[in-house]
Amino acid sequence: MIKLKQLHVARLVNQNDFWAGVIIQKKNHLLLTLNEDHLPSSRKHSAYRVGGVGGGKKADETLWHCAKREAYEETGSQVTLISSNKTYFHDIDQGIIIPCTVIDSIAPYYLGCVSDPKSNPMYYGVFLADVTNDVSLVPSDDVIALIWYPLAYLSWLEQGITVKELIIRGVKVIGREELDLHKICWLPPDENMRLIFNWLTEERV
Repeated sequence: MIKLKQLHVARLVNQNDFWAGVIIQKKNHLLLTLNEDHLPSSRKHSAYRVGGVGGGKKADETLWHCAKREAYEETGSQVTLISSNKTYFHDIDQGIIIPCTVIDSIAPYYLGCVSDPKSNPMYYGVFLADVTNDVSLVPSDDVIALIWYPLAYLSWLEQGITVKELIIRGVKVIGREELDLHKICWLPPDENMRLIFNWLTEERV
């Protein structure tokens, strides 16, 4: 486990493997993605995986560059990263979450770390962000749909709700032509957006 006082994220992360993403909010809604990959075999033909906006690093990228590139690739819009007042550091192996500060100029909202006995640790960095133009949001080839999901209703995703039912309940869905409205929106048990949902909701109370 990493002992924390104040984190230098760039020094800690940039020489290791990482995944980077963004948190885009609008009027108590969070922008999420519907995806066709990383589904268990039992759900492969009946569900879309719900996830955040983000993805893995490319060669020589920093965590910050990766977050901005992934946001553009998945949404079609440029984003501005916003420094968070505190960073939630998540030791995934130990199941421990520690709010901390960082010395980097743009602090991530969430930084997760999981060890790999055969390699270096894997990091997950998620930044608060603003979109340049939310009207121009378009799902990429890697994403079947973008959804503006209400922060207060995470429970819907636990109930096996379909895309069509989301739309009926007023959720804005920006989907590709081949989007199947009858598929279930499945949120994986280990998806870090679960934690982020709860923190964002608590901070708004």
